[in-house]
Amino acid sequence: IKGNVLLDEFDKRLPKGCEKHFFKGNHELWIDDLIEKIPQLEGLIEPDSQLKLTKRGYKIYEYNDIIPFGKLNLTHGIYAGPNPTKKHLDELKVNIMFGHTHTMEVKMSSSPAREIAFSGYNVGCLANMCPDYMKNRPHGWTHGIGIVYLYPDGYFEVNMIRILNGRFIYNNKVYQG
Repeated sequence: IKGNVLLDEFDKRLPKGCEKHFFKGNHELWIDDLIEKIPQLEGLIEPDSQLKLTKRGYKIYEYNDIIPFGKLNLTHGIYAGPNPTKKHLDELKVNIMFGHTHTMEVKMSSSPAREIAFSGYNVGCLANMCPDYMKNRPHGWTHGIGIVYLYPDGYFEVNMIRILNGRFIYNNKVYQG
């Protein structure tokens, strides 16, 4: 499985004992639906069994779980539509990072206490940009990642990085894959 090849590369580069997290998304719900229809598939097609997530030390979260990471909250993503980052901020009223809509966007929203604005980050994706189910429809998907730096008090900085034609620049170095 190609996913295992990628996770093997991550495992080679990540520090031993670091935290690793896997957020189930709407696509994993399709797997759950299929297993419900064909129970004989249980244990054969789930991300944990196929990608060896538990064995690799990943903590696995259910779809729509919202997990705090300092003062930033992480989730697969709950809302879509024309302004998904704004919708996450308006509904959740917390700092939030997600990737559900495969697009990149940063949005700030005023905080009720008029302190530091809430921030929302839609980090893009690392997915096939032309999957069959899209039927060649145009979309705003973007390859991208977000790098989060945490301060000791839980505040954070986010570096959003767009990936173009398999390349991106980070720390003045070009990475290509």
